[in-house]
Amino acid sequence: LSNEAGGAIWIGAESGLLLRESDGEIQKILLGKNRILRRAVVLTSRNGYRWVGSYYGLYRIPVMPRINEDEIESFEIDSGVSRVFEDHEHGLWISSYFEGLFYLSYRNDFFWRMPKGILEKSINFYSAEVDYEKNILVLTGGGLYLSRNHSDGFNKVSIRGWRYLNERLIFSSCRGGKVWIAHGAGLSVFDLKSKALRRDVA
Repeated sequence: LSNEAGGAIWIGAESGLLLRESDGEIQKILLGKNRILRRAVVLTSRNGYRWVGSYYGLYRIPVMPRINEDEIESFEIDSGVSRVFEDHEHGLWISSYFEGLFYLSYRNDFFWRMPKGILEKSINFYSAEVDYEKNILVLTGGGLYLSRNHSDGFNKVSIRGWRYLNERLIFSSCRGGKVWIAHGAGLSVFDLKSKALRRDVA
């Protein structure tokens, strides 16, 4: 979901990208080659752009004007975008089922990519972010990985009860080393310091 100042809401859904106007009217938004964006995800970043990821790739639209075909940019991520997320350091993370993990810092024009297969062969990336301790956290179908720097290697974090977290979807870190993981069975919280997993918190 992504909100507009006037009350409209952008919705990324399995069936495509939807726009719910402030009066309640809902319309389906087509981008690129007038495609219905299957499995759409949407984010409005702090630098004034709306990022739309889908089965067909990644698109960027300026927030104002709302839709301008001349301003829509298609990026080099061709397919299978599963998540677009902006962390507290204004870093933009894009995960692709097929092409790997991408990181973009528009503050200093830094770009980084982790191709699929680097951590584990044929494992999907679900999401990633920089936490409040400056750790880089990457969630995949095979587990949670941690690194202190983009150029350093990643270490797999041991989580007792990991198999319980089936259908891993997204996670978000908070202060104090807590990592919240939303998955097929509900919501769990993992403590990076004590390595304790608390299941079924919601």
